[in-house]
Amino acid sequence: MKKTLIIAFCAANVLLNAQTTENVSVGAGYANDVYYSLANGVVKTEPRNNWHIAFTTKIVDASILINEGLGVELYLASTNLNDWATIDTAGLALVPLHNSPATWTEGAFNANANGHPDYGWGTYNNITHNVTGKSIYILKMPDGSLRKIAIDAMKTNGDFELRIANLDGTNQQSKVFNKMPYNTKNFFYWDVANDILIDREPAKTTWDILFTRYMEEVIPGSFYPVVGAIMNIDVTGAKAAGVDTNTVDWNNYTLTDSITTIGSNWKTFSNGWSVDDSLAFFVHGLDGNLYKLVFKTFGGSANGNISFSQSIASAMDVAELSASSISIYPNPSSDFVVIETAADGEAQLFTIAGQLACTSVLSSGRNTIDVSALQPGHYVLMLTVNGKTLAHRLVIR
Repeated sequence: MKKTLIIAFCAANVLLNAQTTENVSVGAGYANDVYYSLANGVVKTEPRNNWHIAFTTKIVDASILINEGLGVELYLASTNLNDWATIDTAGLALVPLHNSPATWTEGAFNANANGHPDYGWGTYNNITHNVTGKSIYILKMPDGSLRKIAIDAMKTNGDFELRIANLDGTNQQSKVFNKMPYNTKNFFYWDVANDILIDREPAKTTWDILFTRYMEEVIPGSFYPVVGAIMNIDVTGAKAAGVDTNTVDWNNYTLTDSITTIGSNWKTFSNGWSVDDSLAFFVHGLDGNLYKLVFKTFGGSANGNISFSQSIASAMDVAELSASSISIYPNPSSDFVVIETAADGEAQLFTIAGQLACTSVLSSGRNTIDVSALQPGHYVLMLTVNGKTLAHRLVIR
């Protein structure tokens, strides 16, 4: 059964430039993660110390993260699983591996990946469609203790198979974790110390930004723990530096999907914390609106309080179409988009920067628009039928 996706946007001019002050807190000592929705505010606050390793829930992804904000470290010990019994740190040049600052799809376990079919910890098999493990790692826990760990497989049924032990081989355990129960989230999480799976994320469709502590490459090759904002999958953003934050025009900036576009560098420390007052961020949220964020204050480790102004930089001024009168699928799309409508009309596809990508005349019934030549990214599909307009957020991969 096809999935019909309808997004109707009501008149929103009154919201443009309507500014609100938002407050979030990651807590004293930066103890918490805060999941934030641009449309609805704080969705969930979760202790950061309840996990060590996170596993992707996607079927076509092999990402495995570590909790760098808690002090978890990961080192590659061998690329031969046959070395499992003899692994030790003696003579190893241990170089820490890090989660990617650009994408959720490359965790520390994926740091040495060479591209498909090599995913760092394992290799994709074109026949079985499983990812088979090939590497052994040293896992350093926040208390300084060391363990060896190997991800043996990620299977098409959703199973992650792994083993973990003390370096001397004692306390070895084999684990099977299945991702399917967590398919409404981006990741599921493992508390290694207590051997507990943690369901800690809100649903992936309910939040735009994660305020958290993570490792940032402050200079090439040098990483340092920072507190900042990381964007959700399918959220895009742009940074406008050295600007008048009241008058800066979002049309002059290109949105990207780098998850640390907002990051941590909106604040500096010199005899106390200060916030850059000539810096704005534009974020295209999951609700389809483009928001402007300007940070105002940062309380540091004493309380973890963060305040920022938020306004809608671009909203769709449209009349609402009946959800029963039009259908759009698939979304995301890579080759074509189908538009089913009860009346004749017109479709215009715009980039998120406002550039017209293509135009198509619609006839009553089923219409197919070829998008195979378009660059991957986020688009806005404007449909005009019977004098009314629908704005639909479309992702092209």
